[in-house]
Amino acid sequence: MKKIIVNLIKIAIIVCIYFFIVQWNNFVFGANNAQVLEDGTYAIKSRINENYVLDIADISKENGANVQIWTNAGGENQKFNVKYLGNGEYSIAAVHSNKCLDVKDNLKQNGTNIIQWESSNQDNQKWIIKEAGNGYYKIISKTNGLCIDVEKEEAKNGTNVQVWADSGRANQMFKFERQATNNNQTNNNVVGTKTIEDGTYAIKSRINESYVLDIADISKENGANVQI
Repeated sequence: MKKIIVNLIKIAIIVCIYFFIVQWNNFVFGANNAQVLEDGTYAIKSRINENYVLDIADISKENGANVQIWTNAGGENQKFNVKYLGNGEYSIAAVHSNKCLDVKDNLKQNGTNIIQWESSNQDNQKWIIKEAGNGYYKIISKTNGLCIDVEKEEAKNGTNVQVWADSGRANQMFKFERQATNNNQTNNNVVGTKTIEDGTYAIKSRINESYVLDIADISKENGANVQI
């Protein structure tokens, strides 16, 4: 009988510890964090070199496709829909596949890989985005408290992206740059943003700025050719 009571006490202590950890997790990764980033579509640039962004390898739409960094080419596999879920948590989904950044197998260890996976609403697909100063952010996994991390701080195409304990280094800091996407359409026209003022311009070719867009033969007719 005494042994049974001791075992029940042990079970009760373990249950209490579990619920304490859950509540602490919610406090650290929830109540202590407010929304710091508006919902939208973003390129996620690495602070080690802002020419490199988070990228789904091979433009894959498959579950398990790897997340890496790659030179920013403006591809849909380099754009991510960021959505605030409440309690300081976000989902981050690739535009081309609509699949979420996911901590592989829900593991807790340093070096765990990040992949894309269809939405499961599990903690390994929930991220805390925290300001790191100068327009940069840390992206922290709710499931393990580890930061998205560019492996070995290498700014080169194909460098793997993983999770790692907070080091405060540049390879764990990212800039979110708003993007238009081919999915944002009104009346079949891609929605853009104004980048130059209205006015009259000569439009020069980059291959040789002595050459400009030109209407052939100074024609005023419909169908006249455009050349340089």
